[in-house]
Amino acid sequence: MDSETPISLHDANRILPELRGKVGKLVRIYKKLKKISVYQKDALDSVKTTGSAPVHPVYFRFLENLHSSLQDVTTLGCEVKDLETGLIDFPSLREGRIVYLCWRLGEDRIGHWHEVEAGFAGRKPVD
Repeated sequence: MDSETPISLHDANRILPELRGKVGKLVRIYKKLKKISVYQKDALDSVKTTGSAPVHPVYFRFLENLHSSLQDVTTLGCEVKDLETGLIDFPSLREGRIVYLCWRLGEDRIGHWHEVEAGFAGRKPVD
């Protein structure tokens, strides 16, 4: 399943148990990478030469882990919208048009949807 294929509310809710763990891991990796990025930036800023600056191997490992975790999540048919909060959208059909079912890590079920161009601010309760 890819993130372009519409999914029903029932099917999206059915995969939430698997998605929760994957999104939780993704958010943890992202937050660690952000911390490492600050240190990496400081190291790069401290280099006064025009030569190449050292990049810590741990930084690359976290980038690879982040990429792998993103793929794990998107193969479930959803799109990652916010790595900080674990915001996920599922393309779905509503009245013959594509909309997004909207879920965020910590929510028990998918309870909202929004128009494609509306984003999180345009969330409406699922009927």
